[in-house]
Amino acid sequence: MHGRTWVLALALVAAATMGHAAEPTNPKWPQKWNYIRTALNKDENTDTLIDLLKQSKEAGCTHIALAEWGTGRLEALKNPDYLKRVEKVRAAAKELKLEIVPMVFPLGYGGSTLGYDGNLMAGIPVRDMPFVVKGAKAEPDPAAVPTVLDPGFEDFKDNTFTQWGGQKFPGVTTFVDTVVVHRGKASLRFGNMVNSGVKGASSGLATQKIEVKPFQYYNLSMWLRTDGFAVNHGALAVTARSGKRALTYWNLGVPKSAYEKKEWVKFTVPFNTLDNKEVEIEIGAKWGRAGTLWVDDVEIVPAGLLNVLRRDTAPLTVTSDDGNTIYVEGKDFKPVVDPFIADFPNTGEMDSAHQGPLIERTADSRIRDGQRLRVSFYHGYQIDADQHVVTMQDPKVLEIWDQVMTRLVEVWPSSGYFMSGYDEIRLGCWEPQPKGENLTPGQILARHTTAAYNIIKKHAPQATVYTWSDMYAPYHNGRSGDNYWMVNGNYDKSWEGIPRDMVIMNWYANKLEDVQFFSSLGCHQVLCGYYDQGTSEGVKKNLGTWFKVSAGVSGIDGMMYTTWGNRYKFMKEFFQLVDSYPTWVEAPAK
Repeated sequence: MHGRTWVLALALVAAATMGHAAEPTNPKWPQKWNYIRTALNKDENTDTLIDLLKQSKEAGCTHIALAEWGTGRLEALKNPDYLKRVEKVRAAAKELKLEIVPMVFPLGYGGSTLGYDGNLMAGIPVRDMPFVVKGAKAEPDPAAVPTVLDPGFEDFKDNTFTQWGGQKFPGVTTFVDTVVVHRGKASLRFGNMVNSGVKGASSGLATQKIEVKPFQYYNLSMWLRTDGFAVNHGALAVTARSGKRALTYWNLGVPKSAYEKKEWVKFTVPFNTLDNKEVEIEIGAKWGRAGTLWVDDVEIVPAGLLNVLRRDTAPLTVTSDDGNTIYVEGKDFKPVVDPFIADFPNTGEMDSAHQGPLIERTADSRIRDGQRLRVSFYHGYQIDADQHVVTMQDPKVLEIWDQVMTRLVEVWPSSGYFMSGYDEIRLGCWEPQPKGENLTPGQILARHTTAAYNIIKKHAPQATVYTWSDMYAPYHNGRSGDNYWMVNGNYDKSWEGIPRDMVIMNWYANKLEDVQFFSSLGCHQVLCGYYDQGTSEGVKKNLGTWFKVSAGVSGIDGMMYTTWGNRYKFMKEFFQLVDSYPTWVEAPAK
């Protein structure tokens, strides 16, 4: 047991043996924050923001954590129309005596940073992917794929598919269907998950373990048909069971037409095997839904150079099959670019279905027709619907942020700046490290945190710097142990990069250990509660827990109303409850 936790446990036991709990008191924190997301790219948004500032003031707020579209974009920070809107907002904030703290440095959610260059996404490695030269071009070897048994769901007995060993609830929520098929004689049908009548049968799943080679890149696809079935999540996944790591997080984004037309539609999700030799395909839904879902014709094909990243810190290498000859880009083969990554600054979207670029021979290439090649590279990846993580291993990111801060302190002068990008950094630390370094993800994050902090202090020496808590908390996303999401390890000891005068915006689910940890470092904190509760009782429960876990902890500066969905219905009530605590909680037992 961690020493700090052991001391805490003794303290709790001692309090319990006294026969009664201490009377809760209101600490009267001086700061009240509101979290606002907006974009000052049009006048109506400016008016809406000013109205929210007025509501915030009426609720008793002193600070605004402003996540605003333009704070990371030099083109916005120099745009006359944008500057007029900023001046209007700043004037309103000054009149209301509200301190606006701009949020800067998108990282975990790439946002404006990737608006400069889509190639600055964190990269995942592909190593020695087999390609075959056919004429002037080399394409991924179609035969170099793992084997899926019974991909068309043709081998069954009653309602059980004999080659899919992980089928859940056959004949209850998973069925053999010989009427509705895409091809062949049968398909896998899911349904009856809401009212199956069987305990625990609110899900349907079919799984199969397959052997793979490490750091290979594939597209996993299936044909799917729905009848009123919600399949936006959980319809297709790959998991590396041995490493307790999911390998697919890409939101399938099922189009509305699939529901309206009730036709067979092909869905594809890319996955990288990472360091695994065996993975598990999962098909189905882990949460009960109404309606019916059919699946047929599962297929794995090479993903090739899909979403390949092109920058010095994410190299692409093409060699002969034996690895003895290294071919030169621009001499032996033409420059390789994925137009979807190149155009990311304009679209802000990735695509998993397009054909990745091929290796194209030059006129005087040493590469010959019919030859086999080995191609190694790094590719970008999307987490869920819209998360694109920025690399922490390319110096260009910090250079961009330094340029932005040069202008930002003039456009948005403030007593503080919020490093909001250090949050849920779910992919990274796979890229080559310079000078023979072998830093852990925690050390990489710690170094990057300090560097970003120094950029702010360079341009605003007197400013307070804020950041989210999760990536630095050993009880949250900074924990040791298993791999964190699609990171090359975990972020253990990332907190070593936190300057002690940085204020932690603590949002982690009211954990006593979490609040005490940052206090033990000497850091001040703002507690971030609410998270879009739907009732007054929910708001009270959330706040009550925050008060309990922070009781007696030093360095708490305030509380923030934190809405992820722009819901401000309970803001005024939220701060009234903050001010009146503990009058609305049950009296402690005597």
